[in-house]
Amino acid sequence: MQSFLWQPLKTILAIIGGGIMVILGHAVAILTVIALAMETVWISDQIQSRVEKNWNREVHWSGGIEVDWAMAPTLTIKRPTLANASWAEEAHIASAESISARINLRPLLNQKLVVERLTLDKPRIHLQRSPDKGSNWQALISEKDEPPFFQTRFEEIEISDGKLNYVASEEETDIAMEVDTTQGQKLRFNGKGSFKGKSLAFDLTGDPPRKVTAALLENRTQPGAYALRGNLDWGEHQLTLDGQSDTLTSLQSLEFQFSLQGPNSTEITRLFGYETRDAAYRVEGVMQRRDTKWRLENLDGNFANNEFKGEVTWIEGQERPNLNVAFNIEALNLDKTLPGLMPSDREEFADEKTETENGMRWKSLVKTQTAKLKQLDFDLDLQAQQLILKGRQLHNIDLRAHLASGRLEIGNLSGKLGEGSFTVVGSVDGSQPLPQGSIDIELTKMDMGRVLPTVEVTQLGYLEGTVSASMKDETLLLEKSRLRYWHDNMNNDIDIRLASQTMESSGVGIQLTASGILRNHPFNLELNGGPLLDLDDPHKPYPLSLNSTFDETIIQANGTITQPMLLNSVDLKVHVEGPDPAQLWYITPFILPHLPPYSIDARLKRDEEKFWVLREIDGTVGNSDLSGTVRWRATLGERPEVWANLNSRLLDLDDLLPVIGAAPATGRGEATSPALEALARRQEAREEILPTAGLMRERLKAVDAHVDFKALEMRARKVPFEEVVLELDLEDGILKGHPLALHFAKGKFTLNGEINANFDPARSNGRLEISRVNLKEFTEHFNIAADTKGIFGGDGKLTMEGNSPDQALASIDGSLQLLMSDGQINALLVEAAGLDLGEVLLSLGEEQPEPLEILCLYAKLEASKGQANVEALTMATSDSNIVGKGEIDFANETYELVLEARPKDFSVLSSSSPVRVYGNFANYNVDMVSDELIARGALALLGAMIFPPAALLPLVEPGTASGQAGCQQLVSSSKKESSK
Repeated sequence: MQSFLWQPLKTILAIIGGGIMVILGHAVAILTVIALAMETVWISDQIQSRVEKNWNREVHWSGGIEVDWAMAPTLTIKRPTLANASWAEEAHIASAESISARINLRPLLNQKLVVERLTLDKPRIHLQRSPDKGSNWQALISEKDEPPFFQTRFEEIEISDGKLNYVASEEETDIAMEVDTTQGQKLRFNGKGSFKGKSLAFDLTGDPPRKVTAALLENRTQPGAYALRGNLDWGEHQLTLDGQSDTLTSLQSLEFQFSLQGPNSTEITRLFGYETRDAAYRVEGVMQRRDTKWRLENLDGNFANNEFKGEVTWIEGQERPNLNVAFNIEALNLDKTLPGLMPSDREEFADEKTETENGMRWKSLVKTQTAKLKQLDFDLDLQAQQLILKGRQLHNIDLRAHLASGRLEIGNLSGKLGEGSFTVVGSVDGSQPLPQGSIDIELTKMDMGRVLPTVEVTQLGYLEGTVSASMKDETLLLEKSRLRYWHDNMNNDIDIRLASQTMESSGVGIQLTASGILRNHPFNLELNGGPLLDLDDPHKPYPLSLNSTFDETIIQANGTITQPMLLNSVDLKVHVEGPDPAQLWYITPFILPHLPPYSIDARLKRDEEKFWVLREIDGTVGNSDLSGTVRWRATLGERPEVWANLNSRLLDLDDLLPVIGAAPATGRGEATSPALEALARRQEAREEILPTAGLMRERLKAVDAHVDFKALEMRARKVPFEEVVLELDLEDGILKGHPLALHFAKGKFTLNGEINANFDPARSNGRLEISRVNLKEFTEHFNIAADTKGIFGGDGKLTMEGNSPDQALASIDGSLQLLMSDGQINALLVEAAGLDLGEVLLSLGEEQPEPLEILCLYAKLEASKGQANVEALTMATSDSNIVGKGEIDFANETYELVLEARPKDFSVLSSSSPVRVYGNFANYNVDMVSDELIARGALALLGAMIFPPAALLPLVEPGTASGQAGCQQLVSSSKKESSK
């Protein structure tokens, strides 16, 4: 960059200034013999001969040389030309329309040449660089130790319509420059073209050119002060400067105020041999140079949206350059600026995969990076109010480091992360054949949710303690490392110890052991991993094995994780077992229901899209088997989202009862646990039977889920279910089932509903439908006579509020209708219920009575605020028409139902007294309605027969081509009766 800015200018001055000095020096020497010979041609030949000998280039002036004699004679050379290098494109490296010099003769007596006025008219310079020939000007500016013939001084220099071209094709550079002096004798450079393939334009103005030639021609040993200001545009980069230098040809002493900005830092840093990620930048300050010492001070800038202030000192010309940096940065995002800073990394690790397969990546990287420590010495003092590194936001960063002779000392690296803090001290010695080093880290109350942001779970607790590591023989070893993890709100307090251990397959690995209390339960963990240096290898999966116990839950894992701190890729075989999967809520971010003891094997993976996948699930929950896939994504600051596709060959309904707080069977052959057995004992001791377990509202609001579940068969004690299909969606705290479908007794039960956990108590609603359930298929598992049959159906709609089943039912609103058509039942069941006592007595003989046909059974319930009224109960049989009404109190778990049988045939012992069924949900009583009850109006509950609505008939009677049957016939008859 320095060569680009100054070399063409330096060449102009060397050719114009130095060349003029040579010509005039020889001319003045010859003028001393003018008194003896006044022949101008002779003077011209003498000057030409001496100049060509000095430069070894042909020199011509086609217009000759003229001398205007006066007290201060003027020497004019017309149309001079200086031959170019033989390989150059242009014939002349320099030419002019004329060069005139007015000379003060008096100082010549003292061997001093004073040019009162030098005029250059239309000077032209053509500079060219070739990759194999070098530059066309180098031979003209070679330094010589010979003292000048005269001490020369220019008092005034005027340049008119000067032009310079600079071409370097291999650098994609072609610049055209105009050089003039202004009326105030200021030197002005105006140019445009291309540099490194990008457009270039600049406009610079400096002091009068005599200041430049003073140092060049008078051989000054002390720097002067040449002022220069202007601006330069290169592509989209803009540079402005204003300052001064000793001369424009040496730049050994300078001081400039500068400002540089652009959208792409890589194009600028590449000029100096370094690369960064493309980022917008702006920097301004003061640039100074004193011989080999460069200094940038009062720096104020922005790089990749990082504001910084500070100063940089660079000393060159030593065995190793020395760099001193002191920066104060408001905010620094290393995620945007640090990667790609060392371009050599890309070259040396172009084939990182091969390096990894050989297990050499880290060793090669360590060697390469520590070798760079020998390339320079530096002192670094960095203060940053905020620093972002791999997603972590650190504050109050203080870094002080010293590098000398290949040894790096980190005197202090400290900062804060949230309310926690850290301190790091250490050293790396790169001067040895094998790098050696050590590091000590002290942590104080570090928030793990901030330390591990990629885990994407907040409120992980705190970590503090010390970690010590050393580098020996290309191996990183852990020493004296002990940490404490705690979380007061979650009752976590765990002691963690880290150490290196020898592994059979991968050299020296690490071992982590932990013990303590987690969520107020005993916790133990043993983790064995590969070499510590492989933790951050993006191409080498890191091996690990894990054994952990949490109370009675056992977790085992074995496999690999690529870059464990980032969890970029996970492939683990896992085994989890315990008494209740709900306990996993304490160590996972997801909601899991209370269930019987379980044992699950699966493969845990995390893909490139940051999705966790639990696949190849194979296990049991209680007496039910389970398989399928679970996929989830957890994003910091958002609710985790889960997608599950689960299957079961046999689902035991008992295993789902703990979900609603009910105890499953705990007898012989049942999967149970001490907690479930205790729940069963508490349930047996209660008079009430509705579960009181509270709904986990907060857990429902903590995750979104989409679950598809299918069981080929469900066992519900004696009720056979052929297939269970469940689709659940949990989103924003609202759990929707659409639908829950149970196939049993050749019929179907369907429930669509939702639970809204955003309210307290939770609000629920549902719509159910029962279609074509075969009574024979249903009752044959209850030892009821084989000649029982019928088709059941119904529908209902309900709403509830409550955080437990008993609370919800105590607030139930809605309706339910049940219907059975074309049924029959053993007559004994009807007579035994007291519906026709005469026929019961007759049936006590030897002959089994014929089955009793049930033409239609219809029941309708209406509920409000936990009180359900049996609005209608109608059963038409071959012998009787039965009507009934009643009430159900869900809050107190009691009910009362009054039935009246109205026989179609006359029986001597027929009773006209209704039957009352009453009690609580755990027990029931049946008796005749007494005179007292009649007096109290019990029979007022009963009324005329209420027939089912026609819209309900398709649920039990699909319809036939011939005739009408059951409830359909009954409904038709009721319509005819009502039309009369």
